[in-house]
Amino acid sequence: MRHVAVTLALTVALLLEPNVSVAHDTALGVLIIPRIDMVTSITFAPLVNRIHAVPAHNAGWLEGTTWIDDTWGRVVLAGHNPGVFYRVGELVPGDLIVVVGQSGRVRYAVTSVEIVNRDAWQLLAPTQTPTLLLITCLFDGSEDRIVVMADRME
Repeated sequence: MRHVAVTLALTVALLLEPNVSVAHDTALGVLIIPRIDMVTSITFAPLVNRIHAVPAHNAGWLEGTTWIDDTWGRVVLAGHNPGVFYRVGELVPGDLIVVVGQSGRVRYAVTSVEIVNRDAWQLLAPTQTPTLLLITCLFDGSEDRIVVMADRME
């Protein structure tokens, strides 16, 4: 119960405070998804030998994708399942996702949640409008991935 209270307090504080900043040396930002009680840091996920090195305990921003400061393109965040992204498959269209970075916060609305083949790399391609993609593996041993697509609200 204490975890829920702490997470709720952090979520409310970050949603209501537009000037929240995150120290660059600790993380690139914070990912907040109120519906699934998620507040986690975002760190860099570099491309190593053609594979993104996704952090073990938080969301990773995939190298080569746009960041929230851009007014176009696709921000792609990945996380492990089981792990930090274990509940992203519970999201539904309309759910709120907030990314807080050095330049402020950006709100996104979920547009779809899908299961795709792990080779669906076209999902990482830039878009003309600012979008967000969350990606994680299924916890069933398959090669498929859960992807959550969201459009920028601001």
